Amino acid sequence: TNAEVADRVMVVHDASGARIACSPMSNSMNAPDEPEEPVEPEENSHDSLLASGFQTYPGYTGNLVVNGTITLTQEGSGADATQVMNFTLAGIDSTCGTANVTGVANACGIHIHVGKNCSDASTVGGHFWNETAIAEDPWQIAMYTAASNLATEGVLEITTGLTNAEVADRVMVVHDASGARIACSPMSNSMNAPDEPEEPVEPEENSHDSLLASGFQTYPGYTGNLVVNGTITLTQEGSGADATQVMNFTLAGIDSTCGTANVTGVANACGIHIHVGKNCSDASTVGGHFWNETAIAEDPWQIAMYTAASNLATEGVLEITTGLTNAEVAD
Repeated sequence: TNAEVADRVMVVHDASGARIACSPMSNSMNAPDEPEEPVEPEENSHDSLLASGFQTYPGYTGNLVVNGTITLTQEGSGADATQVMNFTLAGIDSTCGTANVTGVANACGIHIHVGKNCSDASTVGGHFWNETAIAEDPWQIAMYTAASNLATEGVLEITTGLTNAEVADRVMVVHDASGARIACSPMSNSMNAPDEPEEPVEPEENSHDSLLASGFQTYPGYTGNLVVNGTITLTQEGSGADATQVMNFTLAGIDSTCGTANVTGVANACGIHIHVGKNCSDASTVGGHFWNETAIAEDPWQIAMYTAASNLATEGVLEITTGLTNAEVAD
């Protein structure tokens, strides 16, 4: 179960099977012990918007291929209406954050534009905001910083004077450090909140606290140039010999050849595995893969692999039946 794996470490491998990164796990994503009362929506809350269908900006001929997600929630109303951005992007300009972009218009920017599709550069237009209520372009502050080819931001507030409903049919544009437009995505309402607060749901009999691996460090003794970062979450399904860790991950800085390299017969190639060790400081104590060897004869972790796309690896559901609880792997 997740309880049984909670004190172990998560290890990431490259295409050669070498161990390149290691992270302990924590219970920082624990679910509450009791179901919470439903929360009435705030007066100014609005449906979330999602930009995730990034395509190369029409006419862009560089080698950057952006992918990832940008979500927008809304706060305030009228002239104070604000889009609150949360994003995780890969394939962006890796010099953003270190390049001197002083005075460079739109450098490293993430902006909503007036256009309603990404197919024709002539119709994408400029930045979109309520120019009657707000004199200066509020989008100039919306910039990303790259770290190991990944850009992440939890809260970036842009006061546009527009509601989410008013920007929902526009496009999101990503720029490089020169200010050039490199990627474009329409937005959707696929992350809408329900119209009415839902009734609290009793936890299932076999549900357990989620675990998080996010403190990745270079694996002791690894001398390559890969620097992994991102998050892996584990939830648990089943119990006893059927106890299964359900993995969800977004990782950057991984081996970009994973998914194209021929790794047939290469042990641990492109793997993501829980190991028996309880810390990442000493390679001699990390040990091998961790599972209930009494209940399960063959190593279940051999199927846990990632595929890279534009230096990003993502997976929504990857199930590994270990015969262990999350509590048993948590430390």
